[in-house]
Amino acid sequence: MTLQALPEDAGPYDVVWATHALYALPPDELDQAAERLVAALRPGGLGVVAQATSRSHYLTFYDAYRTGVRPATPYTSAEQVRDALDRAGALVREQRITYTTGTADRAVAQGFLQRCAFDDTVDLEQMEAAEVLGDYLAGCRGPDGAYSFQHEVALLWL
Repeated sequence: MTLQALPEDAGPYDVVWATHALYALPPDELDQAAERLVAALRPGGLGVVAQATSRSHYLTFYDAYRTGVRPATPYTSAEQVRDALDRAGALVREQRITYTTGTADRAVAQGFLQRCAFDDTVDLEQMEAAEVLGDYLAGCRGPDGAYSFQHEVALLWL
């Protein structure tokens, strides 16, 4: 069941959370999903959403992938989720976490990037050669050829 299909009378729950789970939520369904999430949380309960921000590798990579490899709906950012939760009447506190992942192993980099795109049909060489995406990936490589990806995640506390 999707969050937006959660029955209006579901809950109340002591805890509701979504950890990197709302990226593919269609933008026109974001407000409805946020309303369902907020309504399902009992007063005084704990709600947490962990979502990559628009500055994170995950969303930046996917935008370059969509432009250079395959058109698709953009991922939903933490900022969009926060705004929808605000519109749904939630009192939202935000904490940002930054971290770096990386590897010099091309097979590991390929697997990671394929998971970021939910597409295992495009190999690393094709990604590196793709318009827009290739430039983005080149900017993620150090002088030694190793990849380094910068992440920023918002923890949204309800």
